[in-house]
Amino acid sequence: MRLVEKRAQLMEECPPGAMSAVLGVAASDLRSMRTGSAQELKADGATDNQSCVVVANFNTREQLVISGNPNAVAKAGEKAKSKGGKVIPCL
Repeated sequence: MRLVEKRAQLMEECPPGAMSAVLGVAASDLRSMRTGSAQELKADGATDNQSCVVVANFNTREQLVISGNPNAVAKAGEKAKSKGGKVIPCL
């Protein structure tokens, strides 16, 4: 029970996060999009935590998952959509 309690405490201390499935975008392109998104957010004054977005999961070649700060995930998702990808937020 102490372990479960400690995990709950640590989860409460985590910054907010988001995830989105991305379909129809190559992994290498998505990596570039997430890097560009993070750089743009940092240029606007975001901290490392506020600009964090990563390719978190490779479900299939056609379906990848990005996760991180909600604003960073949204920005990377916008880039993916502009390149013809489909973005599905994970709720």
